Amino acid sequence: TNTVQVDHHTAGLLVDGKPWAGVGWYLYPWKSNLPKPLAKDCTSINISQPGADEKLADCVTWGVGNQTKDMEGMAQRGVNMVMPYSLTPFEGRAGLPARHNMT
Repeated sequence: TNTVQVDHHTAGLLVDGKPWAGVGWYLYPWKSNLPKPLAKDCTSINISQPGADEKLADCVTWGVGNQTKDMEGMAQRGVNMVMPYSLTPFEGRAGLPARHNMT
């Protein structure tokens, strides 16, 4: 367990008594992490068509899964912060129908 303190002199953080420096970057939305053949299919799903829920669930599973693998790789290389965009697939028109449960 690390001890984290606020250093009011530098307006920074101390982790175990040492200055902490954030290393990271912004992360694209889950849709950018889809394999190319699947990406085209995922952007053209008509939610009113039969089977659309399952297709959309497959897209979300692939996209979020690949995004999570990207973040794991970043952590292994020393990245200690990321700002992911659209981490949740449940947003706006592009999200899953309310009746779909992704737990």
